[in-house]
Amino acid sequence: MRWMMLLLILISAQVDALEGLENLELRVFQKNLGYQSEVDLTEGARSQKKAFNSGFFPTVNAIGGWQRNKTDELSSVETGYVGYLEGRANIFSGFKDYALAQAGNIDLQLAEIDLQLKKNELRLQLTEVISDMIYLHQFQDLLQEELAVTQSQRKMAGKKVSAGLTGPVDNLELDLRENEIEIELLNQKQMHAENHQKIIKLLGEDIADEELDKIRFSSVSSFQKSIQQFNSEKSIEFQRALLVKRKHELEQQQVQSEFYPQLDLTYAVGRLTPSDDSSLAFNENKFGVQLTIPLFSGFETYHRNKSLIFKTAAAEKNKNQVQLDVMTQYQVLKNRINDSISLIAISDRKLKNSQKYFDLTLAEYRRGIKNSPDLVGATDRLFSTKKRKLELHKELELLSLRLQQIY
Repeated sequence: MRWMMLLLILISAQVDALEGLENLELRVFQKNLGYQSEVDLTEGARSQKKAFNSGFFPTVNAIGGWQRNKTDELSSVETGYVGYLEGRANIFSGFKDYALAQAGNIDLQLAEIDLQLKKNELRLQLTEVISDMIYLHQFQDLLQEELAVTQSQRKMAGKKVSAGLTGPVDNLELDLRENEIEIELLNQKQMHAENHQKIIKLLGEDIADEELDKIRFSSVSSFQKSIQQFNSEKSIEFQRALLVKRKHELEQQQVQSEFYPQLDLTYAVGRLTPSDDSSLAFNENKFGVQLTIPLFSGFETYHRNKSLIFKTAAAEKNKNQVQLDVMTQYQVLKNRINDSISLIAISDRKLKNSQKYFDLTLAEYRRGIKNSPDLVGATDRLFSTKKRKLELHKELELLSLRLQQIY
């Protein structure tokens, strides 16, 4: 049952994500103890729901012990042992049983929503760390490429300096740029190690870089598809707030039911009259309809009802605030996704121009028209554009997932 529910939740809630992430997601849900704890709580709520339905069924009890009877019709006091079976069926309880059954159903729905929210949280954490790893791997490749280009340029500068065509400042300029790239490589190496620790925290084990390299950023077209028509009342956060309000209303109904009389049907069979006889004969029975009228409970019922009135009012305000929050969040994420998609399109055009500018600058440097600062600037612009485009893809993955999770 546990794994079936896990797979159904995984299949039913699929949204656009990193390409090739599915297997890692399943491993996270199987191995993350926080998620498994929510699965257990959901199963517990499912069983509790069945327990709340028990009020609709009769109860049977075995009763035995010593008893003393004194009534006006008896000439003497009866003392002795009694033993009998008693059955009781509730006819009316002020709709308390109905409210309890509905509350159990809401508790189950809340547990299922909390399970989905935990799943969303883990999925976002996984997407963040894997997106960072994809970014770091590709960023390191860009740094290695930039380092190789810079070293090649330094060789050209060294030949020019040796030939007396330029001063030593050309070498120094390129040496400084090489140092900067080496520092950046070390920083990226440290961030790479930290991200592996985050993976261990999520899965309880590490993932090899070779396996991570099989995962790719989604296409820009998939990000555009992630923006859909939004109804705040269908969002998971709003539905949860609505259920909490409904739960307080049902709790209030349960408390109010305690002001009403309770009507029960009872039947008992066995030894009802006290006797010192050791044998137990089922030769006595009684049948009745009992009406219980609550008279005084020390104001407990009154104060509990008053408390739930305030809780219900607070839940109503929270529901309205949640609806406003998710609408605002949707608009912000939608705008940021559209802006990022536009920025990627601009980055593509900028990358083409940066490549042309780099090629022209390199050619003019070889002819002695440009100097090393010009070449370093053109190289830095080219690779900065490539890095920025990579950052935009990483940001889009997280923005798209956050947007999908509020639907």
